[in-house]
Amino acid sequence: MPANAPVLGRELERFGLIYSAFRAFQHLYTVEDQLACLACVRRHLAPGGRFAFDVFAPRPARTALVEEPEAVDLRFTHEGEDVVRFATVTRDPVVQLLSVRFRYERSRDGSVVGNEHASFRMRWFGRYELEHLLARAGFEEIEIHGDFDRRPVSSDTPAFVVVAK
Repeated sequence: MPANAPVLGRELERFGLIYSAFRAFQHLYTVEDQLACLACVRRHLAPGGRFAFDVFAPRPARTALVEEPEAVDLRFTHEGEDVVRFATVTRDPVVQLLSVRFRYERSRDGSVVGNEHASFRMRWFGRYELEHLLARAGFEEIEIHGDFDRRPVSSDTPAFVVVAK
């Protein structure tokens, strides 16, 4: 598609940088959705523009666990209440999808005053899977870093930070 091709009667807007923060790409569960997203990004990138995003780097030992029972994940204070976040995780290794359920237990003066729940799913990716998806979508220059400080990918990499052109 030419850089100045009209879309629905308007010129397509182009950007030198498009980014997807906070692991949003991991909420695209299928290859079709992932490729559709990448195609849309490419249509909106200016010539020479870059797409940047982050995903967590899976830990093989944890991805092998189908279920992790509820456990304390985080403690903090909010508006005078002590909050304990409990996490339960289940995984479907066939589709590389994890389901997380958070339970927030709120206490005041040592007594529980409430429990709230939040659930979501996330797809995990290996480094070479990301490279393959991006290449399949037409990106030619692909950099994958081992965290936001641009360190090389290693066995203890906490996140893949991807920059593609």
